[in-house]
Amino acid sequence: MSRRRTSPLTLDTLIGWGLVASIVQLLTFIAARLALPRLNESIPQGKLASGIFLASLAVGVGILNAGCIV
Repeated sequence: MSRRRTSPLTLDTLIGWGLVASIVQLLTFIAARLALPRLNESIPQGKLASGIFLASLAVGVGILNAGCIV
């Protein structure tokens, strides 16, 4: 007899985790904007450090989100 392995992941669960991860990303961006109010002005001016900081923050939080979901 073969045993079926059922996954607890449904479409509702995936959508729910996607919403949670999106909210966490948004809150992280808002926190970065509050901590560094001129962050959005710095990137168009060609200040590379601001762009790298924001990108690394987004990737880091994304990796943490992925780890929490799995």
